Amino acid sequence: MFALARTSFHQRVIPSRSYCSSPTVLDGVVIGRWQDGSFTEQGKKINEATNGHLEEIWKLTAKKGKSGEGLLYFQTSVSNLPPRIAVIGLGKPSEVDGKKRETIRKAADAGTKMLRHNGAHRVGVEDFGDALAASEGVHLGQYQYRPGEEDRPVQVLPYEMDENSWNKGKKLAEAVNLTRHLTETPSNLMTPSIFAEKASQALSGASHVKVEVHDKDWIQSEKMGCLLGVSQGSAEPPRFVEIDYAPPGADSSPPIVLIGKGVTFDSGGISIKSASGMGLMRTDMAGAASVVGTVLALSHLQIPRRVVGLMPLCENMPSGTAIKPGDVITSRNGKTIEVDNTDAEGRLILADALNYSSKFKPDFIVDIATLTGAIKIAIGKMTGVFSNDDHLWNQFKISSENSSEPMWRMPLDPEEFKSVLKSEIADLKNSVPGPGSCTAAAFLSNFVPASTRWIHLDIAGSARLDKPNGYLTTSTGTPVRTLVDLLSRWNK
Repeated sequence: MFALARTSFHQRVIPSRSYCSSPTVLDGVVIGRWQDGSFTEQGKKINEATNGHLEEIWKLTAKKGKSGEGLLYFQTSVSNLPPRIAVIGLGKPSEVDGKKRETIRKAADAGTKMLRHNGAHRVGVEDFGDALAASEGVHLGQYQYRPGEEDRPVQVLPYEMDENSWNKGKKLAEAVNLTRHLTETPSNLMTPSIFAEKASQALSGASHVKVEVHDKDWIQSEKMGCLLGVSQGSAEPPRFVEIDYAPPGADSSPPIVLIGKGVTFDSGGISIKSASGMGLMRTDMAGAASVVGTVLALSHLQIPRRVVGLMPLCENMPSGTAIKPGDVITSRNGKTIEVDNTDAEGRLILADALNYSSKFKPDFIVDIATLTGAIKIAIGKMTGVFSNDDHLWNQFKISSENSSEPMWRMPLDPEEFKSVLKSEIADLKNSVPGPGSCTAAAFLSNFVPASTRWIHLDIAGSARLDKPNGYLTTSTGTPVRTLVDLLSRWNK
């Protein structure tokens, strides 16, 4: 629990002094305290400005500085110091980098919200030793799809820190928040056509980004039978969005291809889902949304890496024209697929996109999809990772730790499931008994261009939270931060 320390220093005389370079613009500031009993550097300066009174009040609360502990301190006697000071515990200074960054994100968010709930409108946040992480936490924590009165945003300013790093964190958070917003939007307001339009609008001002929106005629000309098959039960026509980020500083090596599943509403089709929770199937395009957010971040942060984004978009609906269990469709690479379960539609549309990516001769491919409920049963709120390349996975693991977007590698053995995926009437079945997330990944491996490094991210458990967790509420924007970290430091 956060303790409130209210004082106007009536019992001691504190000389006025100038401290903050812009005192009149702030009515609150967030600082940190470590579990070893020390303030951060900015905290030390502010404590000194109060003649040690802040330290005395902290000790009276018996707090240790553990991560998540906090104190709100009011003062009116020190000129040029904000009247509200939020002190947030940071835990042990010896924590490893990834964990420390997450602690800083949460601390910056917690302090900002504490001040907001106590009347502050313009808040300064110190860097806690990592301005990028502090900025991420603040700006991710400010997002609400539909904010209530208690969630009114405050203006947050960097306090005595490296503003370049702060601004990078803000730009990254804005891209993640775009992903979250696209994901949370109700499906009647985010059809395939609307998604394509919103993606184009969001990227229209991004440097070195080209967006092409392909219609149903183009999809037919590309012989994307899987995308056409899934979409044929809906009155909403499919779309295929292609993004090319080609900054001038990028080398001449092949591009990295990001593919995002874009089912803007998934009823399950003829294999219809139960009514309970079906409304959340508006978020079944979180993978496509994350591709848009990632490209926006890469452009705004000027990451010199060529990236192509591919997003197959459709609805999966039951109707007299919908595909049925037992139907056979033909994918772009010519393989025939028996549709055993129409609710296993994500892997179908990804199959066509994976095959289409071969035209770019990619360095590696990442596909991102809310693909299976089985991954949630297996590893809960983590992202399941399947990859045919150890080096690629190792780099992803580092980036996921840097970004605090937990991931766990899952077994990928296409040969093990080869016989299981066989069909009596087609080359493959789209759904078979067994470990669902593993068989889905094995199915997708049939459409990955030969000799191409590939990583499949099943974000069914990590794309959305059941309840708020620190600076994240509902949609998380996973894995935008991980992808940006990876692409900013990618080493073949």
